[in-house]
Amino acid sequence: MITPKAKFDVARKKLIDAIKARHKQVARAVKDLGKLQEERDAREQEVSLTAEREITHLREASADLLRICSSEDEARRYFTLVGQEEIAENEFNLNLPRYVDTFEPEKVLLLNDAAAQLKSATEASDAAQTALKTLLARIGGAA
Repeated sequence: MITPKAKFDVARKKLIDAIKARHKQVARAVKDLGKLQEERDAREQEVSLTAEREITHLREASADLLRICSSEDEARRYFTLVGQEEIAENEFNLNLPRYVDTFEPEKVLLLNDAAAQLKSATEASDAAQTALKTLLARIGGAA
């Protein structure tokens, strides 16, 4: 015959075992949740960095568009209206260079400015040649 104390001890042991098993399950779940939280944080950071890069890119593109559209000369390098006849003449080729002059105009120097720049460049070249000859003479004399 099993005494009430023995029954109590058996029930108590089962309850303690069940509590320990449940504790292990909860501890494992908490650990898994921690890993998931770390992954989520890492992905959020990636998304945030990507969004920042995209926003920066969009701001740069917006600034370029504002610059282009604010100047009629600049806009001509990117936009034009063309009739169907001209498109047909170009065999329906819609490549931009066929219709828009994308080249930057050359800067025109005044003759006096060009002569001054040439004189300055010639003087710099003469000074460099003199310095080179001096260095070569020192090396030749040392050898």
